[in-house]
Amino acid sequence: MRNLMLVLFALTSTIASSQDVIFTKQGDTINCKLKKIEPDSMFYAIKGENTIKTIVSSEVQFYRLDYYAIMKQQEDQEKKCFMKKVKTDYPDGIYMTLAELQDKKPSRPYNLRIVKRTDGNITSFGGNRFKFVSPNASISKREIKRKVFAIAKNGYLYINCLPHRAQKWYARVHKVTDTSLVFEAVMTNKEYAKKSSGYMLFGLAGAAAAAAHIKLAKSPRIYELMLESGSVKKLESNM
Repeated sequence: MRNLMLVLFALTSTIASSQDVIFTKQGDTINCKLKKIEPDSMFYAIKGENTIKTIVSSEVQFYRLDYYAIMKQQEDQEKKCFMKKVKTDYPDGIYMTLAELQDKKPSRPYNLRIVKRTDGNITSFGGNRFKFVSPNASISKREIKRKVFAIAKNGYLYINCLPHRAQKWYARVHKVTDTSLVFEAVMTNKEYAKKSSGYMLFGLAGAAAAAAHIKLAKSPRIYELMLESGSVKKLESNM
């Protein structure tokens, strides 16, 4: 009897600390702990109940592991990563290389238009907050997206995140030191792929529902660009 009580206590503790969610095609939400997933069925336990229940996969729209913990992590991360914009002394222009940024001498004049992307656009297509376009095609979209190192305009400096594998487009610098630049960007491509792989989708309806949750994998991170080497590291806390 004692062993049985220990097993039940362990089961309850596990469920409490790790809540998964099943979203059904009927619009129901099942808060549970998934115990086993098979091609045709999913087995789960409900907090406070001692039985293992089953739902057939054809009734599931999609499911998410550690749903509430991840949602809270996103909220905490967004609060932690909220940073005020700070002006720099970098002259306006397009910096094609790290050396130009080090010398504060852009090789191309600023003749671009900045686009601040919406949350909906970022959720749908990924990438960072700021995008630049050339109204007169003096510089190609490919160069802006892949070749430019940084762009300065009106005292604000924007880092091209693609070369640093922090997804596409630009992030604004929020802190400048003698040796580094601190900026806020989305998670790396590798990290995003790992986070978003927690979905199990069933049909087009499941894909549509999951799209709303992909924003979770685009929550901001704080990075530091070292001016001497050009290397980038992710910081654990706000600066």
